[in-house]
Amino acid sequence: MEYLQERHVFRGYMTKLKYIFLSFFTNQEDPVPPEWFKPDIENIYIRKIFWWFRNPAHNFFWRVIGIVDEINKWKVTGDYPTHVWNPNGGWNILTFTHKQTGKKKYFKSYRGKRIEFYFGIRYNGAYGYAFRRVLS
Repeated sequence: MEYLQERHVFRGYMTKLKYIFLSFFTNQEDPVPPEWFKPDIENIYIRKIFWWFRNPAHNFFWRVIGIVDEINKWKVTGDYPTHVWNPNGGWNILTFTHKQTGKKKYFKSYRGKRIEFYFGIRYNGAYGYAFRRVLS
């Protein structure tokens, strides 16, 4: 009996590893490149490869380390909880608190005159990060 329990735990662990691995190669929201993406390339398989390189870990950021599938189980508090950026410039700091367990996740963004960046769980539940110059 103990052997069967260990086998079941191992099988569940391998299923999670398989899901994490496959999440780097899939995009549940947009599995097929839209018409506007590289319309000059007619071969759909080549367009799919370019589409994957555009955002290779979409499902990993949205589903494995993000909380998109369970965003309604989290309470969002902070300066501008429905925005990535502070509309007035400067910092936007959000805290996600799980309604049952109290576990916390964070998001920080900054938009200045020359740079903008963010990292953490965004308001929609997807994990993300960016750092770029502001072009004016």
